[in-house]
Amino acid sequence: MYCNCKFLCMIFSYWKCLWRWTTSQNLSSEDLQAVLGKKEVQEALFQGLLSYKPNSPGTFSQLESKYPDQVKLLNTVQTLQNYIDVDSFQIWDLIKHYLCSISYGNITNALKNIAFLDTRPTFILPNVWKFYYCERLFLLRLLQYIIENKNNANHKYHKEFSHIYNTSGANLMSSLVGQFEKVTTSTPPPRKIHNDFGNETIRQEWAEYNLREQLALLQLIILLIDEENIPVEHFQTLFKAFRRCNFGKNQSYHELLEERHRDMCMKIVYLETCLFIVVSDKQYLTNPSSWIEVTEKFVEPELTKLQLGAEHTPMLLSWMVLSLESKDHAVLFESKYQHYGSTALRMHVFEFLHEMVKSPVLSDQSKCSKIIRETIFKLLNAVCDRFDGDGTVSRQPGIYPLCAELISSQDLADEFWNLHQKNEHYGIVSLWNTALEYFPYNFNMLSVLAAGLSQAGKSSVRNLIGELKNLPVYTEIYNPNSVPLMSSESDVAIIGREYSPIPSYTVEVGSRATVMERREGTMIHFHTPCSYWTVFNHEIEKALDRNQHHHLNDTLQRVYEGTELLTGAVRALGQDGRIPAELMRSCEGAFEALVRFARADAALPLLAAGLRLCAALLPAAPAAPDAIHLRLVNAGVLPRVAGGAHTAAECAGGAGGGALDAGAVGAHLAGGALHSPRPAHLYDLLDAYVHLLCAFHERTARSAWRGTSCCRAW
Repeated sequence: MYCNCKFLCMIFSYWKCLWRWTTSQNLSSEDLQAVLGKKEVQEALFQGLLSYKPNSPGTFSQLESKYPDQVKLLNTVQTLQNYIDVDSFQIWDLIKHYLCSISYGNITNALKNIAFLDTRPTFILPNVWKFYYCERLFLLRLLQYIIENKNNANHKYHKEFSHIYNTSGANLMSSLVGQFEKVTTSTPPPRKIHNDFGNETIRQEWAEYNLREQLALLQLIILLIDEENIPVEHFQTLFKAFRRCNFGKNQSYHELLEERHRDMCMKIVYLETCLFIVVSDKQYLTNPSSWIEVTEKFVEPELTKLQLGAEHTPMLLSWMVLSLESKDHAVLFESKYQHYGSTALRMHVFEFLHEMVKSPVLSDQSKCSKIIRETIFKLLNAVCDRFDGDGTVSRQPGIYPLCAELISSQDLADEFWNLHQKNEHYGIVSLWNTALEYFPYNFNMLSVLAAGLSQAGKSSVRNLIGELKNLPVYTEIYNPNSVPLMSSESDVAIIGREYSPIPSYTVEVGSRATVMERREGTMIHFHTPCSYWTVFNHEIEKALDRNQHHHLNDTLQRVYEGTELLTGAVRALGQDGRIPAELMRSCEGAFEALVRFARADAALPLLAAGLRLCAALLPAAPAAPDAIHLRLVNAGVLPRVAGGAHTAAECAGGAGGGALDAGAVGAHLAGGALHSPRPAHLYDLLDAYVHLLCAFHERTARSAWRGTSCCRAW
């Protein structure tokens, strides 16, 4: 729909139009100020959904007397008021805006073309009804856009946004909390709406709109909490609303929800949980004692009830950390607050947090998701500083994937490397140190964390490469028959003879080592530095050795983990064509493993990781696309057509004597499509394959490459 700028000041309540013009940044600053600077616009914007005033007696009669010749539209207004409690004149404006949207007109002549428009009740009623709920969402989106960018100096309108916020945003927190309470207590339209609208799914659509409004309001509230402290009374109102719907899991209209609404309900669960820990984090830095005193009477009954859900675990953890920061409450740690943390660990809090931060609502690069991720990062730092001195936190399920997901962003990776320089109070760096201490006995911990850091840009990758090529220890289970110790001084032992745990790594005579009893058994830590890539290459050689049959799946898992790390590093460094030689050797080995196990079902994740690595290698050299594609096709990994050139139709029909070889990728995708449910890694493989083809297309378009084999890539 097209909106002429000169009419913007006349249609201030057409939120979709205002949102489009604002986010497109096509207006001049003067035009934007002429619209958003109007008092009535700002009042409606910051009132949000409450700007839609409830219907009052007599307004319809006034509307009827003003437009006596618009009988059909007046009937539409009257019917709509049975299902939306909105003032008659506001509904009339909604109808006019809707007519503009379908007739390319404007607000001044919206009623002139009414004779040419479909005004049947079964057509116009549901469409205006949907238009109304879309307008509500666009209003919230516009407000969120303003708040997100008012302090962004790079945004064209940041000064105008800041002025609008400072002028009219004084009571915004109160408004948002009131809107959220009203939305969560809304009731669905009665069943009669099915007949009036001629639509059997209209109530389910209402439920979806309601869920979307809850999500938008929660994101707005979290944005606001990041800038100002939330008053206790508002937090209590929100917390009661959360409890009423069991933190998003039990909506009052649950009978209207279908399977397709599950993801949206989980997003609400996540955001309500996150709002709690964001509030706790703000109080952690200001006044933890007084905050706990005034909120514990309504918070702790929820945290101590008999049937806790996974969504309670982050709240339990953050409440425990908050209590430790309060001098008045820290004395009660062992008798009271420690129980909250132990309960959270028992219920696998880090696995839930990992699932949460990977959800679309927290991985969309929005300001809200960044605030939440940073808050969780700070929470983990506090937990590690206090409880990981003996490795307790590092042994918890899910902690390493969670940290890897967080530090995959550039901002948090930078914070990680800053903490890495400290000698104390270094937060999750203690997990990194534990991973170093157990490498390569535990290959997973270091690989997972490093893979996360490899996603965070060139600076992080350069730091990472420097660390990985000079690891401080090499750890394995101690075998006295293989490693004689000449002497021992306190905890440090001296190696009696030259020892090579793997062919390319040698511990010299006289080198130091530490023998320690661990949960896993007696372990020896050689203090001779080693390279991660040396160990990774050895794992590849084990996988390729046909005489190695024992623990092959474990070996393939380690090759997969190393390949994921390698892909991130190559992707970051390949743009400059400066990939270190040791990484290129590992790339060659990973490619050989990809080809060797391409058709093995157990190696499906490795196949996907290998395709991602190939895509990352393409920018490294001009000849890379041709060479990589040729090797993948000749090795039977990618689909190809044999027997001469054929059209797509001929290939599909098997015409002309040609034969389509689906390759390993095609075989997996075709075979997986026949299974229900489909294998977990099938979509990951499809994503990697499509990404590789896009990378081929991009590189060939740039270099005008015309290789015959690549032109037949599927």
